[in-house]
Amino acid sequence: MRGKLACSLSISATIFTARQNFPFQSILPRLSIYQKMKIKISSGKINVIAELKNTPTANAIYNALPLEAAANRWGDEIYFPIPVSLDEESDAKDVVSEGDVAYWPEGSCFCIFWGRTPASKGDEIRAASKVNVFGKIILDAKIFSKIKNGDLIVVSREQ
Repeated sequence: MRGKLACSLSISATIFTARQNFPFQSILPRLSIYQKMKIKISSGKINVIAELKNTPTANAIYNALPLEAAANRWGDEIYFPIPVSLDEESDAKDVVSEGDVAYWPEGSCFCIFWGRTPASKGDEIRAASKVNVFGKIILDAKIFSKIKNGDLIVVSREQ
């Protein structure tokens, strides 16, 4: 019995030492940065969650939260100015998808798209000019059609 116990302790010590020296052990504390960032967008009884990409725009806006502003409607888009100043990213675009959450560098605005805008051609969803798409509404973004010009929008971190 004593030999088995000594062998077991030796194996346990070896496993413990191997875990401590595991080459990827040093990155484990940093894995939380790879978790999806989520935000909550609220106005009155509307509460929607958006999942953010891992981009400089998403990180800058996430770090500026919470934000409050009056909504502006432009067709089926809501936008409002935010205290963040960023340039266009390399993948900035003017044609977006339903549910896209974007930053408009030209106007320093947070944008939510769910349908056609006055700039749209055909069925496309088109921003006024290029935007940095940094997130996506998780459920149906068309709920934002209930929001009117001047309604208070609150954007906060979703825990």
